[in-house]
Amino acid sequence: MKFIRRWGLMRNTYPESIQEHSQRVAVIAHALATIRNRLYGGHVDAGRTALLALYHDAGEVLTGDLPAPVKYFNPDIRSAYGRIERAAADRLFGMVPEALRADYRPLFLEDEADHTH
Repeated sequence: MKFIRRWGLMRNTYPESIQEHSQRVAVIAHALATIRNRLYGGHVDAGRTALLALYHDAGEVLTGDLPAPVKYFNPDIRSAYGRIERAAADRLFGMVPEALRADYRPLFLEDEADHTH
């Protein structure tokens, strides 16, 4: 993740790696979950939220980061890219030792309908 550059939407002067992006997303996700819990009476697992954020682009170690305008150009491309993301997640999960799969399944094969974090 450290050596795979992200496609910079804002064309920043500093290129960001997937690792840096994932760490920043995890910090923001954790902060938002904590704010929801402390200030708005929420019941969000801030640790799980941060952990999911760390892994949210893990498949890009296999696929790289496709530019957002390409990903979302039309519904057919978005659907095809979704299949690529799922295939990459399946492949990464396949590399996890059997004894650890129960722990890593939610990180790689998370159910999109599960918004209870």
